[in-house]
Amino acid sequence: MKIEIRPMETDEEIRGKAFVHWRSWHEAYPGLVSGEYLDRLTREKCEEMAFRWRENILVAKDNGRVIGFVGYGDRDGGAADTGEIFALYVLAEYYGKGVGRRLMEAGLERLREYPAVCLWVLKENARAIRFYEKCGFCADGTETFSKTVAAAEIRMVLKNEKEEAMQTPEVIRAEAEWQRAGAYSVRIQGMNRQHHLSLREEFDEHDGEGTRYIVLLDDGYPVATCRFYGIGPGSVMLGRVVVLPEYRGRKLGNLLIEEAERWIAELGFREVVIESRVVAVGFYEKLGYTHVDDRVIKSGPFDCITMHKLLS
Repeated sequence: MKIEIRPMETDEEIRGKAFVHWRSWHEAYPGLVSGEYLDRLTREKCEEMAFRWRENILVAKDNGRVIGFVGYGDRDGGAADTGEIFALYVLAEYYGKGVGRRLMEAGLERLREYPAVCLWVLKENARAIRFYEKCGFCADGTETFSKTVAAAEIRMVLKNEKEEAMQTPEVIRAEAEWQRAGAYSVRIQGMNRQHHLSLREEFDEHDGEGTRYIVLLDDGYPVATCRFYGIGPGSVMLGRVVVLPEYRGRKLGNLLIEEAERWIAELGFREVVIESRVVAVGFYEKLGYTHVDDRVIKSGPFDCITMHKLLS
């Protein structure tokens, strides 16, 4: 057995990931989740989802065959306080062979900048809970009930002991040119370099007159930013929410959104629209944003869902 962990890239790997998803649910979850949901979770459905959401997936391969995968990300695509392991599945025939542990370690390596990493697990899935405990995760007391699968889930958290304290950053409404330069600097470092985007992809027709920027400074150094611009009577588009990797996990994303909403309200707008990356939807939901619809749209290389919030 020669196990290789690598980013999911080819169509063959995507189909292999879909098969593992489908087979794992039908192997591990009968009696734990709704039978009706399992009946609807066909291999074709898993393949459709796999081709739709390709970002941040690592696959485990044995002699070229996909036998497991892990999905990872952050709560808002760059400004969240917690990284997350969204999914980790291994074919039953590979249980106890260290494949799950290697996938977990690879996923955590990609989330190493975060002071904490969380995951959700079925409350009655004792086997999975024991595995996550061996990986250092602990239940934090948070529980929810998923109507989709008709089962309770608990949250488990892994703390990174390297978390450093920092003073509250200075919040700037960037109206001078040097302040806007700070916003551009954060985006170049946090998006162009990290996600290998070209300058043309990151900086578009909305980076100009009429667009407003917020910048957070740590001892004078720009570390986070966002922008917004009007899209119609009473509505703005909020986006380009970016926090430098080494400053993630410190709730700077929350600060950006809160300050942006204050400024937007002062300008007389009442609706905020966001094209959220799929992996960030939970972050915005916590801040009161709701889905406009569930269509997945492309924003550059990212899969996104449109959300909005009405300001009081």
